[in-house]
Amino acid sequence: MRHYAFALLSIVSIAANAMAEDYYRNSSCDSWHLYCDSTPVEEEQAKEPPPSPTPPKEEESKEAPAVVSQTLSAGASESENFGSVVWLRENMPKLLEKAIDHPTDQNIKDWAFAHKLAMDKSERFSIRVERIMKTNPLLDESNRKPSSLGANRISGQRVHRERLDLFSKVIKEKPIVFVFKSNCPMCDEMAKELRTLQDRHDLTILPISKDGKPLSSGLFANFKPDTGQLDALGIFTYPATLFYDPEGEQWLPIAYSIVHRKVFIKQALLVAVENGWISEQDYLKTRSLEHYTYLSVDPDKEDKPLAEGESIRDRLLVNDGYE
Repeated sequence: MRHYAFALLSIVSIAANAMAEDYYRNSSCDSWHLYCDSTPVEEEQAKEPPPSPTPPKEEESKEAPAVVSQTLSAGASESENFGSVVWLRENMPKLLEKAIDHPTDQNIKDWAFAHKLAMDKSERFSIRVERIMKTNPLLDESNRKPSSLGANRISGQRVHRERLDLFSKVIKEKPIVFVFKSNCPMCDEMAKELRTLQDRHDLTILPISKDGKPLSSGLFANFKPDTGQLDALGIFTYPATLFYDPEGEQWLPIAYSIVHRKVFIKQALLVAVENGWISEQDYLKTRSLEHYTYLSVDPDKEDKPLAEGESIRDRLLVNDGYE
C-alpha cells in the first residue's frame, strides 16, 4: 500500500528522460555541442533574418521552465476530480518536478500533501480489502488452506492417505518401466526408491538396461536389454521411468531423473489424470487444499454490459472443482 509513491517516482523519471530526449532532438544545430553541416557561413548569414533583440539574462533567470508552466488538471469527469487516483496519477509528477526545479515552501508542501493523500487513500483501501476478504467465504483463501498447525496436520494426513490409495489403484493396471545404465550412480539410487515403492505398494516394474548390463547394486537383475526401443521413444537421459499403458500401447514418461518416492507418486498421478485414468475430482483429493470452489462467468451474461447498480458477483457462477 506504500508502493504508490515509488510508482509515481518511476513515472517522473520516465517523463524526465523523455523531456531530455525531446530537448536534444529539437535543439538547433548551431548549439556548441552539436555538429552542423558544411554550409558556407556567408550563405547562412545571407539567409538568416536580422537577429531579434534578446532579453537580458536577469529576466531570463526569472522565467520558469516549461515544466513549471504546466497547469494541474482540474478534472474533466468524476473519476478525474481533484484528489482522485486519476488526478493524482496525472498531477503528482508535475508537482514533484515543480518542487525539484523550484523548491519553495509552497511547492514542496503541495507535492508532500498530494503524496500523503495518495498513501492515505491506499491505506484506507487496504483496510477495506482485508475486511471484505475475511468476511466473505468465497474470497477468504484461508478457508481453502487452513493456517493452524492442527488443521494442517489433519489435512496432511488426509492428503497422504488419498494419494497412496489413488496411486495403488493406478499401478494395478499400469506397470512402471525403469530404464537405466550399468555405469550410472543415479540409476542405482533411483532403483532403491523404486524397490521401496514396490515393497509397499506391490508395484509392477519392467527394468530395461540401455547397455545390456546390470546395476552395480544388483537390484532388478531380471532386466531386459534394450533392443532399440529406447531410442525410438526419444529417451535421452538416465535413469528414466515411464508408464506402460497396455490398452493404448503407450509409453508415458513420469520422470527423466532421480526423484524421491513421494515426488514420484505425485508425478505419476499427474500423468494418470492427464490421460484420463483417474477422474479430476479424485485427483483434487490428493492436493492440500480443503476445497476447490472456483468462480467463472455466467455464459448467459458474458456478452451483456453491466447494468447500473449490478454487481460483478451477479455475473459469476460458483463451480466445485475444475470440471
